[in-house]
Amino acid sequence: MYEISFNVKLSDGSFMSDIEYNDNPYKCILEILEDVQLFFSGFTNYFYPDKDKEIDFSTHADIKLEITLPDKRIIALIEKNTAYIALLRIITRAYQCLVDNELE
Repeated sequence: MYEISFNVKLSDGSFMSDIEYNDNPYKCILEILEDVQLFFSGFTNYFYPDKDKEIDFSTHADIKLEITLPDKRIIALIEKNTAYIALLRIITRAYQCLVDNELE
């Protein structure tokens, strides 16, 4: 079983965090991508100061993603950039780490 935790902090004070569990780490990453995209669009159950305002392309984000492998090793990734660029980079890096480690 894989555990992938993530934390997103935006420059406007918004934040979210969650943990996904699955036997397939690629599905975990896909679920995280979907959750964060919903958060960026304003559909959220997390702290969001102005729910009527969508995240624009200049909003800065700090995203941290940790993949806990079945043998308890941890792969930690951190990305700081504009929101959508940070999201795309961290998701791409997470997939690449899994491929590099030949995990399935």
